[in-house]
Amino acid sequence: MAAVSSSCQSVTTQRPTLPKVTSTAQAYEKLDGHRGVGGAVIIDHNARAWAARWELITDARRQIDLATFIYDQDVFGLALLGALTERASAGVQIRLLLDGRGSLAMASPLLGRDLLQELVATGHADVHIYNPPFNELVGALIRMDAVQLSAGNHNKLLIVDGALAITGGRNVNSHYFGTLREDPAAVSDVDVLLDGDPLVAALSDVMDREFYSWRHEDIEADAINITPQRDLLLMVAGAMDAWVRGRVEDPDVAASLEAAALARLDHPPTARTLELLRERIVELQRYPSIRGSVPLQTATRFNDLDARIITVRSRVRGDDNPAVEAVLQAIAGARREIIIQSPSFILTPQMLKAFRKASERGVAITLLTNSPMSSDSRIAQALFIDSWPELIARIPTLRVFVAKRHQMQHAKRILFDDDLTFVGSYNFDPFSHQMNSETIVATLSADVAAATRADLATVQQHMVEYRVARDAKGRVRRHPRGHPAAGQVIVEYGPRDIAPAVEIETIERTKTLLLSLQRLWDFDVVVW
Repeated sequence: MAAVSSSCQSVTTQRPTLPKVTSTAQAYEKLDGHRGVGGAVIIDHNARAWAARWELITDARRQIDLATFIYDQDVFGLALLGALTERASAGVQIRLLLDGRGSLAMASPLLGRDLLQELVATGHADVHIYNPPFNELVGALIRMDAVQLSAGNHNKLLIVDGALAITGGRNVNSHYFGTLREDPAAVSDVDVLLDGDPLVAALSDVMDREFYSWRHEDIEADAINITPQRDLLLMVAGAMDAWVRGRVEDPDVAASLEAAALARLDHPPTARTLELLRERIVELQRYPSIRGSVPLQTATRFNDLDARIITVRSRVRGDDNPAVEAVLQAIAGARREIIIQSPSFILTPQMLKAFRKASERGVAITLLTNSPMSSDSRIAQALFIDSWPELIARIPTLRVFVAKRHQMQHAKRILFDDDLTFVGSYNFDPFSHQMNSETIVATLSADVAAATRADLATVQQHMVEYRVARDAKGRVRRHPRGHPAAGQVIVEYGPRDIAPAVEIETIERTKTLLLSLQRLWDFDVVVW
């Protein structure tokens, strides 16, 4: 057999024994996380996700905490920053945490920092950049160690007035709030809106921990503001507010949006600022799905929900990973079925062992993930392109379904049996396993599980299955001796049947490069 189970690593991390639990209920009781009771709304619709964020922020009266991995300078990012600036000017205390890698353009001088400085200049806002990569670049090169350089804050948190909170997979970027018709790069994602003091307080604790990490950079207001951006931010927020609240008059929508924007100022803007505003108004009109979306439409609310908030520190703070332990506990507790929705599926040796044990118990395991045509990560595809057939061979009850169309699956959900559900920011990839800070909301609820199962069934309808050859007894077949791929699993349908040859070649080159650079990392993963 040519397949090799090798870790892309220079240091093998300690692998604790697998958990010993006999049910999902027992697994849930053993999860390491803050527990509380509250209400929850699952948001799997992009326009509703934006409406929820906009409504929470514009209604805030005391405090807004926002943490995100990616923050872009498109119309959504500018409008949200304008809304934060307006709220801060009204005395609301703001804390904004951006990851140094994911939000590099926004955090960099001469690119986006001027925009952040306008928020800080209100006197009621603190902005931190988590683990700025340039601060660690020299040290990483000297040590030949990219861990500290790459560790990041992957949490997506919005907490308002200590009463309501949103967490999940969505960043601040147009791709997370538009439809495929509006944006060819629009993704499919899931958030959860929570209320209830214990649950919201637990997410506030996560924000406190990450915001005051010892490895961050403060954004300070401009000593001399040569190019003011405040007017633009406030006006884009004004246009967005009119658009999402349906306060736009036809037929001249652009003029109506511009009037709403100008109403946010008590003075005329400069000609250049007005020009930039009009560009953003054109951009805004490309997203009719969010028009009139506020107030948030009626959605199913799960009342008196018992939930746990499971959080992970970034590697710049420590090596513990309660998220991995939580997933292992839940896998061990499953007795019938596990359905995984994840952008990627790259396992540690320990995780592989857990899935194999579940498969031996007869647990059906279904993976919903990306193909090369839907993924935005060639790294993830490179580490999966030859691994999935071997995973199916070693986890006999595993079935792999992938998105064939060009919509990335960015949601992170796992359903265990018919009662335990995980929703959050945790991916099955090396960064979530061993690098980034993450958040998972776990709940043992038959109602949430049923709703999740229905959503996942809809997702699966738009996917195709990767298949391997099997004999008459259902056993996986391998290429015989003398074949160029002797010992490898015979593939009937896989990524090379979906993606163009040029894309496959790029993915294969990426894999070769990654394996050649494994000395820079201590990722403990299985790759074939």
